Amino acid sequence: MNQALGKRVKGVSREVMECFKAYDWPGNVRELQNTVEAAMNLVSGTDEIIEKAHLPGYFQAHADSITKTRIVEPTLLSDTREPPVVSLNTSSVESGVSLAEAQSAREEELICRALRACSGNVSRASQNLGISRQLLHYKMKKYGLDRNSFCK
Repeated sequence: MNQALGKRVKGVSREVMECFKAYDWPGNVRELQNTVEAAMNLVSGTDEIIEKAHLPGYFQAHADSITKTRIVEPTLLSDTREPPVVSLNTSSVESGVSLAEAQSAREEELICRALRACSGNVSRASQNLGISRQLLHYKMKKYGLDRNSFCK
């Protein structure tokens, strides 16, 4: 994911890892992947660890309830025994879809869901996605999405 997003993230804080472990993940691995990707998009050039502040807005309330009294230290990905979070479903690989194509399709799907859930309100959708409003506008233009088509 670092290469695809042009980042140098080395891991997540213990606080974030505890939140990830405690969360129910109704969207399964895809929701986890999208949450990590959204957080990575918010990591600045000097940060190397995903912190709670990098998590999408919808996830921060959950994080607050899990970690109110804990002291956290960063956990590097190399320190964990678990494999990296990035996952491709096998049907994408078998059909010859490239990683970039699969990520773009998934990103567009996630943006559409957020816009639909917010009735086309770009500010709210960007908060839910954990990205800036400007970045969401850019991505909407990239995928040819019109906010009016998501208004109820």
